[in-house]
Amino acid sequence: MDVLPKQVPNNSKGQFFEVEEYLLNNHRQLCLHYRFASVILKLMCYYPVILFIVNHNKIVKDPSPKMIGDSIYHMMENHGETLNILFSKNVLFVLEESCLTITVYNPSKDMRAIIKKIAKGEGLFWWKPEQS
Repeated sequence: MDVLPKQVPNNSKGQFFEVEEYLLNNHRQLCLHYRFASVILKLMCYYPVILFIVNHNKIVKDPSPKMIGDSIYHMMENHGETLNILFSKNVLFVLEESCLTITVYNPSKDMRAIIKKIAKGEGLFWWKPEQS
């Protein structure tokens, strides 16, 4: 899941890294915090969740919506943090402060359909990266 509609090619003449730096280090990151949290919170309505705050070695089963929102906010504010969110059926979401993406591993066909709709509603894009 990404803020961009497709992967930026390695040989792109655009300013991807400058734009990424700006979005991650300016007021716009708060919008990303809300969008990322909204995706997770909406999925929590359908699936059980386990939150793993990697840098603090903390695991929370069925975290509260507030804990999810606060954890994503702190991750984006405190550079170097990573959150892993495990949904039922071994679906893993990885959020890292230095990325404008949520990496999703092992979603079922049904879950992909829900994720795509939720992402679109949050102004995000759902796509599979090209293999290098």
